[in-house]
Amino acid sequence: MVTLALILKQGRKCALCRKSLFKGGKLSVVLDHDHESGRLRAALCYSCNRLIGMIESNYTLMEDALEYVAKTVVRNNEESERGDNQRTDTLAPIQKI
Repeated sequence: MVTLALILKQGRKCALCRKSLFKGGKLSVVLDHDHESGRLRAALCYSCNRLIGMIESNYTLMEDALEYVAKTVVRNNEESERGDNQRTDTLAPIQKI
């Protein structure tokens, strides 16, 4: 069976995050495929499949998300180095429309 062979070839791990495709002794997998050609790409966990689904048709979203995370990590590391556990910036309150 192609599916089982693919999962075994991937070492029973998600092709993206490398976490186990087994949860509680049960297989928890999504077969990622190209929606235009139908070609099978890899076996993914549900979280990675959702991520790919959100960004594969919107590369700007992916780039923006990476930039956001990079900035957040740098800011958090700087705060940790200062021993500052309190956020120095705050988000503006959400305004109701």
